[in-house]
Amino acid sequence: LSLHDALPIYKELMPVVISALDDPDDLGPDEKSAGLSSVRYIAMQHLGGHKSAAKEAAPKLVKIANSRKEDDADQWFALRTLTLVAPENPLPLKTARGWLKNKDRPPDLVKASILLLGLGAHAKDAVPDLIAIVKMEPLPDRTADASVKNAVLQAFRAMGPAAREALPTLEAMAVTDDIMLRSDVQRTIKARSEEHT
Repeated sequence: LSLHDALPIYKELMPVVISALDDPDDLGPDEKSAGLSSVRYIAMQHLGGHKSAAKEAAPKLVKIANSRKEDDADQWFALRTLTLVAPENPLPLKTARGWLKNKDRPPDLVKASILLLGLGAHAKDAVPDLIAIVKMEPLPDRTADASVKNAVLQAFRAMGPAAREALPTLEAMAVTDDIMLRSDVQRTIKARSEEHT
């Protein structure tokens, strides 16, 4: 069965996968520590793989992401999946921009950058926020600082031409003794200049 032949089958099954988002199968700590995934999580993985073909899932993903009853992991996976199936939806961008204000919380900065990476050009309104992250003083924890910078650079690359205003900041960022960071920044700048040719 070729992918082309299987496409109608996937389209027929999409409502079933979307309905799996309503599954309340909360896993206990023992199941989670055993590496088991919930039906909802597996559905989100599947939907994310089908990108815009799974756009009908957006309302349910928004509901999960906004729910106070859900755990952080379900909310995170819903937001991440939403960036893939409906990147024009404003919730992931709004959430990411909120997290970027938490400059003293590296995990929030990395999660925000990952959401922006998934949004690609739809994240253009967050470019000034990312520039502010790049310009802030290095974090005391060097590993956290490197993770944040790496995630921000990935987001810039994913935005493509929408991140053109970041170019001067990237050029300044490339002036560093950190060989790994300099290489990553140069790769980001190169990817930006290749887009203009």
